[in-house]
Amino acid sequence: MEEIALSHPNLDHFSGVPAILRHLDVERVTVNRYFLRRGEGTAERRLAGIVHKAGVPWKVTGDAPRVWIEEGVRFECLWPPADLEAYPVNDTSTVWRITYRGRSMLLTGDIEERAERALLQRGDLRADVLVLPHHGGLGPASASFFQAVGASVWIRSGSTLPRHRRGTLERLAGSGTVLMDTAEDGAVEVCVTESAFRVTSFRGSARLP
Repeated sequence: MEEIALSHPNLDHFSGVPAILRHLDVERVTVNRYFLRRGEGTAERRLAGIVHKAGVPWKVTGDAPRVWIEEGVRFECLWPPADLEAYPVNDTSTVWRITYRGRSMLLTGDIEERAERALLQRGDLRADVLVLPHHGGLGPASASFFQAVGASVWIRSGSTLPRHRRGTLERLAGSGTVLMDTAEDGAVEVCVTESAFRVTSFRGSARLP
């Protein structure tokens, strides 16, 4: 594996790294500057020790916005910029937009209202697939953020949602959006090839947008 990219220093976003390092050869672990500054708890220190023991280097991304292309894949780091020391840790999550053959996926970590509003002011957020911010948590800016992204596929990761929260997400998504949930669908795979764009899940058949 070339890279593990961690969004921010919350345990549920990096607890799987030790298992990956035990079973796969990893070239680097990538974080943003706030991960190293905010990640000072016991779990983060233990992770740093495991990564060091495995001989895997850390890579710290530059401040957003940044764009680069590797092997035909366009990577955009949209967030965080510099000077977010006063922001809550969730709002320092790295936000990536990855584009291949004209299809884009937006990865949002655990961003909440402050980051969502700031990103809305920064411009184009459009993507075909949206990994929902903060496990599908909703805030005052969520509806505007979802509309700006305009994704035809939403992916929510996390434990099972209460029925009323699931219903709210479904209403926001509308009939034209495929809503997938790892609690119900298992692992979700997005596949882009020359001739196809499809979304499949571990527990079910292909779900086409």
